[in-house]
Amino acid sequence: MIYALMRNDDEYLKIVGKYRNDRPHGEREIDHFCNAFGLLMKHMAETNEEALGQVYEQWEIANKHNGQFFTPVHVCNFIAQMIAGNDEAPSISDPACGSGRLLIAKLKTMTNAQADKAVFVGQDVDFTCVMMCALNFVFFNVNGYVIWGNALARTDYRRVFRTVRSYMGGSIIEIDPETIKPATEAPEVKTPDAGVRWPNEQTSFFK
Repeated sequence: MIYALMRNDDEYLKIVGKYRNDRPHGEREIDHFCNAFGLLMKHMAETNEEALGQVYEQWEIANKHNGQFFTPVHVCNFIAQMIAGNDEAPSISDPACGSGRLLIAKLKTMTNAQADKAVFVGQDVDFTCVMMCALNFVFFNVNGYVIWGNALARTDYRRVFRTVRSYMGGSIIEIDPETIKPATEAPEVKTPDAGVRWPNEQTSFFK
């Protein structure tokens, strides 16, 4: 799903090739994924809630042996109300983001003007969680970065996805992890992305 949104045909076709797609159109295994994606979009449009984390929990995919437990939605909403941010250029990070539930909860407390300027950063050691968070950033139209790596080892950035908010909907690309360097907060720079202000990727936006 994420490679389709990124228009990364090579990775997308590599995954699609693992399934049996020799049946008529509409009955191929890949068609089931397309239908599931459509139902996911419909559900999220009707509820305005992230659903990937819920499915992840309900199917008991979480690795409880590694202490992987998702924060309940009502707790995320409570914490989001308590988090104070800079109204001029809010920046929110979660070093164990899971599906991005807490970050999405914070987004919902913002005005459109605040969301346009905000930068959300999620990081997780579990790549499935990273993919879920990145997808949710696209679905909820978020300016942000999602990092695969251990937040306790501040240089452990294996893969980094960047999402961009726009009035046409969210978009996503994968960027070189070497362009993200932790330490101090970086100055902002103007980019052509619909007036969105991003941290300078050659320096750090982490505190």
